[in-house]
Amino acid sequence: MTTLTTIPDSDMIRVAQQAQRLTSPTTLQNPPSAASTGDSFVNSSSTLQKPIQLGFNPKTQESTSPIDTSNIANTNVKQFRPIDPAQLDSKLEGVLKGQGANFVSIGQKYNIDPAFLAAIAMLESGNGSSRAAKEANNVMGVMTGSGASQIKDFARVEDSVEYMAKELTDPQGYYSKANTIAEIHQIYAPEGANNDPNGTNGGWGQNVAKFYQEFLA
Repeated sequence: MTTLTTIPDSDMIRVAQQAQRLTSPTTLQNPPSAASTGDSFVNSSSTLQKPIQLGFNPKTQESTSPIDTSNIANTNVKQFRPIDPAQLDSKLEGVLKGQGANFVSIGQKYNIDPAFLAAIAMLESGNGSSRAAKEANNVMGVMTGSGASQIKDFARVEDSVEYMAKELTDPQGYYSKANTIAEIHQIYAPEGANNDPNGTNGGWGQNVAKFYQEFLA
């Protein structure tokens, strides 16, 4: 599968936004909700290349801790959990339909739970129905630069999933110490962001946890 090039400084998404949050919460920008209808798009002209590997061997890291279904938000999702792609596909619709195998392969490659990636995509794209998903193959709410109104364009749906999987598992990145849905929520979609006028970011973690649990049912 063709994969993404190393992310340039000028094309950071929530990582740059998190850096702003650490120093000035009032200036933070983060992706709009999946229901947003005012998206504008920026074409990405960079050549897709093999991304930097993170130095893990999925075959030796597939042992996982048990999931506490009563406390999904505090489940460690930064580890690969095998799941039947058909189980994911049974819930995915729109441009996400048939992407189950890609979620699994990307999850294994980056040692992150495929069901978690799929849950983010469901929420951020309105289960494959948002304008960003249909016109820009962007199902993960990925922004370009630090602007609040520009959605990054991808060649394929799976490219946007891999882009975010790489960000979430970067050992030197802003998600490096965030391992649970609740922890990732505070960086991925913090409350009070400038481009969240309707306050929907507050429910991000709860909704991702809901979709995640549905995949496991």
